[in-house]
Amino acid sequence: MCWPFLVVGLRRLGGEISVRMLGKISKLRIVGVVSTGLLVIFNNGMFYTDSLFTLLLISVWLVITAVAIAINLRGETSITLLSWKVSLFRNFLWIWICPFIIAGLYGIHLAIGPLSYQSTYEALFRWLFYGVFGMALFRVSREKRGRHWLKVGWVAMASLLTISALSTLYGVVVFPHVVLRTGDGEIAAAGARLGGLLQYPNTFGAIMAAFLLERLMALASLSGTDKSRKVQLQGYGTAALALLIALCLLLSESRGAYAAAGVGWIAGWFLLRGKIRLSYLLQSGIIVSAAAFCARQLVHAKLAPSPLPGLISLVAVMVVALLLSRLAVKWMDSWWGWTPGNLVAYFYGAACLLTIGALITYAGLMDRLFRLGTLTARATMYGDASDLYMDSPWIGYGGDAWRILFRKVQSMPYVGTEVHSGYLDLLLDLGAVGLMILLLGLISMLVGLIKLRSALLPSFVVLILHSAIDFDMSYGLSWILMIWIAGLGLHEPIDVKIRDRMIHSVGLKTMRILYGLVAVLLLLISLKGFTHAESLRLYSLASQPGKNVTPMESVSLLKRSLALNQSRTSARMALAGMSNSATANLILMKGIYYDTTNPDLWLALGTILALKGDMRAIPTLEHVAYMDRFDREIQSAVLRNLTLLAMRLERDNDLDKVMLVVSTGEEIYLRYAKLTDQVIMMKQLRNDRGFKLTDESKVWGMKLSNISDRIALSTADLVKNRRGE
Repeated sequence: MCWPFLVVGLRRLGGEISVRMLGKISKLRIVGVVSTGLLVIFNNGMFYTDSLFTLLLISVWLVITAVAIAINLRGETSITLLSWKVSLFRNFLWIWICPFIIAGLYGIHLAIGPLSYQSTYEALFRWLFYGVFGMALFRVSREKRGRHWLKVGWVAMASLLTISALSTLYGVVVFPHVVLRTGDGEIAAAGARLGGLLQYPNTFGAIMAAFLLERLMALASLSGTDKSRKVQLQGYGTAALALLIALCLLLSESRGAYAAAGVGWIAGWFLLRGKIRLSYLLQSGIIVSAAAFCARQLVHAKLAPSPLPGLISLVAVMVVALLLSRLAVKWMDSWWGWTPGNLVAYFYGAACLLTIGALITYAGLMDRLFRLGTLTARATMYGDASDLYMDSPWIGYGGDAWRILFRKVQSMPYVGTEVHSGYLDLLLDLGAVGLMILLLGLISMLVGLIKLRSALLPSFVVLILHSAIDFDMSYGLSWILMIWIAGLGLHEPIDVKIRDRMIHSVGLKTMRILYGLVAVLLLLISLKGFTHAESLRLYSLASQPGKNVTPMESVSLLKRSLALNQSRTSARMALAGMSNSATANLILMKGIYYDTTNPDLWLALGTILALKGDMRAIPTLEHVAYMDRFDREIQSAVLRNLTLLAMRLERDNDLDKVMLVVSTGEEIYLRYAKLTDQVIMMKQLRNDRGFKLTDESKVWGMKLSNISDRIALSTADLVKNRRGE
């Protein structure tokens, strides 16, 4: 028999669930999707996974999804879970299943033993969230009401990011860390850059560019013949938001975002036809020029304008821009024609506006636009990443591979816990297999948007291009926006015949079993997420000063935190610091199993072994020095511990062991000093870490040399005495 595509109720869940209940579930789904997008913005774009908000948010999503699957598996209504997505599987398969496959690859790393269990689990956790969020958003986009609220949610997210950033600049409502201030001209020509609630200007600029192009595409499609109040207000609102977004984009000073926006704008140009294309050009010129004029004023004020005059200037420029924008809409309908004279006039006017906007912008940002320091640093970083990739090209190293390993392979002392390329980051995590799966999903989405001539194509182009040169993909917000674009931009009717044929070919019973297993798996992973959240809460309670927590209570809290999450290195380090040497040794040894390349763990272990006079301190400390050779503090600590170990053994008159320790320490010191000389000789050096041969290290090196001399003299005297006898 042929199952119907739409069902009106779920018949087995302790009784019959009515159509009204299904309507409520649909509303809750819409609220959940839209509110999640807004909440993620307030949470710094969900950059950090190991935060209470992120852990709880993802865990709740996984629990709700597991429950929804279980409900749909009851009785005949189990088919509803399958039928709604068959068309999407047929046309855009990889878009929706690739997050689950990538999560599965991280799961394989957990099974075989990654470099860091914590980081790999967090990556798995995130990708499962992207998968279930994408499925829920797609479900919402199948309904007309749902698509309406997704569009509202898109505008709400753009408004929230924009208004929060500008309100801080003008002193209306101040949010912390919205503006990045620095005296380094390589980083900010104006001494300040706008990072918004994301607190990172480059990603903020890229996301602003994506929102801007969507608003410009919407503005270009407005008709001047419809003079209803609703349409006019819509036009004014669209233009006003586009202007504010463009202003935020310019103030981000992100050259990569500017370039990606330019490519995305060109994609929009080729997507449009006729007078809408020229309207797009003219509206872009008006908006960019107005935003550039405001940006020039703010740049000269170092992003700290006088609140009232600044707001008055902004409002005045906005009023003029809105009037010109509205006139442009009317011109396109009234004066449009394919006569050569009209075309020349339109092109000339739009080109002038764009040129003026560019000149005003460059007047404030010219210095930074042509400085190549950060670009050469990226090239160095990419070279180091390629060397790291070659050691594990197919399956990678697991979660956060670059952050964990870059100190070991970096060719100069730059600061770079992020590799500044989302694709390269995943390549290191999951190798060529993982990157191929991701690219299949993104290419499928790109082809679908082109095929359906979606107005969201330019925004998508910006996001995927800028991610190649920065770490936008480390932000959950970036993926949420791409999922949002897929839900709104890839809408098409479902082929019922293909749906039925697929369902019957697979078999209902088999699908029930499969989805049942998925529900159980999601539930188990969500419970793990809740335990990680509680572990983090306990650790925070134990480590925050001023909470009236006694040392004994802190120890208890840290033990409970570790019991819930054995891979939490921060809690393990804190507990080891409050324990006796024997207990601390066991705690740290177990921590290395979960976080094998953490130099702080190895250094703490080496310190304890050295204080005990244990010769295992030698290979341990030597390993630490090798793990992070450009960290002057670690190099000094290694030399200090080896010197103290040598002095302890010298007191015990164990000369053979002393010489072994001293020779190791002198070798490390010479390597450290030689590396310092090499750094000084480097061309285009970026010594962000302030690497140098410290005075403390020189002292420890001298003490090692003195010990060596004393041992040599003592040995010589001993030999002399023996000959005299």
